[in-house]
Amino acid sequence: MNSICQLFITDENISTTLCVHNYRSFLEGNNEQQLFILKLYDSTGKWLKSHSFLLKDNEHTTITLSNNFSDKNNKIGLAVLSSEFGNPHFYSLYTDGTSLAMIHPQMKVPPKQVDSDWTSTQTINTTNLSELRIYQANPTQSEVTSVYHLFNVRNDTTPCAINVVKTPSMSANYTTFTKFDHENVKLWTPRIICGNGKALIMRRYKSGLWTMNHG
Repeated sequence: MNSICQLFITDENISTTLCVHNYRSFLEGNNEQQLFILKLYDSTGKWLKSHSFLLKDNEHTTITLSNNFSDKNNKIGLAVLSSEFGNPHFYSLYTDGTSLAMIHPQMKVPPKQVDSDWTSTQTINTTNLSELRIYQANPTQSEVTSVYHLFNVRNDTTPCAINVVKTPSMSANYTTFTKFDHENVKLWTPRIICGNGKALIMRRYKSGLWTMNHG
């Protein structure tokens, strides 16, 4: 089985819809049904539940996770989708009914290990932000400590803020910046978790709206 992961959020009225499409059979000339297996893990890395389903050629389905989880550990976690062949390319749609974001798949499971830093290519304007939330998924077999730095875009020699977030194995977590000393900042970490292990960056605005994209 080949596996891809996404993080899910079911907190603060945010729901996550996983969008799965059987596009591989069309590309590879295989018109048979394909088996998909979805596994969910909570914020501690504990397995929550599994769900298996069949999709015909070019067929799709959606699975919505809402804030009806009773355990606080289930407000954020990891969704792992596996298929019989190829990588099960699926999307996550996050929404609270007003704001929304659609994110493409993040990392293979198990992931490719890398040893490098990472700098976001985004310039983050802080003028109307109430907070900047950094979500991190961890599909590795060990806990990971990530250190995120905010730098002034005009002067990147000294960080204006530093946050540390610990993410257990097979889980997800986040850290929040609430004070901004500069109008435009950028995000950097000295060690990325794994190949394509970039964080999700959520901008929460003073208006109550938010946006989110893959770092």
